[in-house]
Amino acid sequence: MMRNRICLICLVLLGVVSVSTHAAAAEAGRAAACEMLANASRHRCLERQLALSENALTAAAAAVRRMMAQWEPGPHRRAARANFEKSARAFERYRRAECEYFASLRYGVADRDEIAIARLECALRLNAERTRIFTDLARTVVM
Repeated sequence: MMRNRICLICLVLLGVVSVSTHAAAAEAGRAAACEMLANASRHRCLERQLALSENALTAAAAAVRRMMAQWEPGPHRRAARANFEKSARAFERYRRAECEYFASLRYGVADRDEIAIARLECALRLNAERTRIFTDLARTVVM
């Protein structure tokens, strides 16, 4: 019995690592698609990649909401849902502040377009990380 549980835990962890690796590769692929372009074209490319990233994040959040909708109705489900929505609003504020800070590290050494590119790359990275977290959560939480 104990051995079966250990095997199950190992399989779940292996799945999480696999999903995490896939999400990191997807993020690297999005940024790499724009890497060799000149600044103006790179900026437009990153904006398109960010839109795709936003769609992936929205889909991952919807999967978490669907997962929580399957839970037993009650105060715990309402609290989890409320905390999830609160977390989504806080993430928006955090992403804006973090990416502005990240871009500010280039003030004085980069032009306006490079600073905007730094913001986009930061948002792309944070979206990919959050998408990975939601995807892992929706796949590993047992009902």
